[in-house]
Amino acid sequence: MNRIRRNFLQASLCIAMPSLASAKDTPFAPSQSVAALEQFALQRKQLLQSLSAGQLVDLMLSFYGSARPVGLAPGSDADMLLYQWGTYDWGQGRFFEFDITRQFIRQVNDIRIISQLSLKANFSPSAALEAIRPGNRWLEAAEQLSSFSEFIRTSAAYRAVAFIRPKSIVHSWSLV
Repeated sequence: MNRIRRNFLQASLCIAMPSLASAKDTPFAPSQSVAALEQFALQRKQLLQSLSAGQLVDLMLSFYGSARPVGLAPGSDADMLLYQWGTYDWGQGRFFEFDITRQFIRQVNDIRIISQLSLKANFSPSAALEAIRPGNRWLEAAEQLSSFSEFIRTSAAYRAVAFIRPKSIVHSWSLV
């Protein structure tokens, strides 16, 4: 009986989960980056809202390394990553923010259109988190992904929150 029920549940899960194309095979427009990131996470059997800060970093770095946006301006600065952290109050109370953002630059005629896919984890402030000075670092070229990853993983902010489940996770796309 237990075996039959387990097989039924596995079959139900397979029916409920659509077959997803690989993010490598499916280029995305910057305006569709939220859906592309969510699909990428599902392919890895991950739900964004249940990830630790360390898992969010792994996800975004993998997404950057394998999922290609279309319609960007020429040059290596058209697809960059920004890692940023610090304790802030944006009107909703103080939180320690741990953020990794992918920035896209499109060129339309003579106008540069900048947009960002932000993946931010918010943590309740503590004395230890308040002691970490705010900061940021850009990844400007895909060839530097390994050293950028190393910088993140050795940073005080990452070490403080990598294995903690955030109070909230916010992911969004917006024009800058």
